[in-house]
Amino acid sequence: MTGVVTFWKQNENGRPAGWGFVHCDEPDNNGESQRIFVHFSDIKSGGFRYLTEGDVISFEIQKTEKGFKAINVEVIEN
Repeated sequence: MTGVVTFWKQNENGRPAGWGFVHCDEPDNNGESQRIFVHFSDIKSGGFRYLTEGDVISFEIQKTEKGFKAINVEVIEN
């Protein structure tokens, strides 16, 4: 699945925090757009892992107790 990062939390010092949201390109089963939570620990890259608003990413969706989240996240285009 692919989508665009619509929000990435910034700390008070302006540095990226560890979570945000992605808007999925594919609608859910009801035809609604999906806004999925993403955590830095699910980003597949070395070093400091963060995303930037507007990044195009590929990912899988995992159901959790709190809803859905993006896993196996990779940046396609930033």
